[in-house]
Amino acid sequence: MNMQQPWVGRELTSAERLHSHLGNLQPEQDMSTTQTHNATYNEMLQHPKWKAKRAQVLARDAHQCRNCGTRENLQVHHRQYHRHKATGHKLAPWCYPDRYLITLCDACHHQGHQQFTVPCHLI
Repeated sequence: MNMQQPWVGRELTSAERLHSHLGNLQPEQDMSTTQTHNATYNEMLQHPKWKAKRAQVLARDAHQCRNCGTRENLQVHHRQYHRHKATGHKLAPWCYPDRYLITLCDACHHQGHQQFTVPCHLI
């Protein structure tokens, strides 16, 4: 299995950083009244907002792994993570633009995490 570059996110442009900083992407503590800033990452993956975002990305990618093409054991991978400069909180998983999310099968997702470090950017 050969991991391709789309697995990893590209560097944010200065315009994207500015747009993110001005409120397009908000820290998880501001995402809902359900106190997501106290939730674990696994708990947030059960949140209805993530389930809706995940379904949207799977549909966009035709319900197949963007690396190997399989349609089984699919997951949605964050190509990069964002942290809010002021608080240090990571954004909630559903707050990322679609371009930073990609459908991978479990095997490609696991292999990708073995080969690459997911970049984390301050916004």
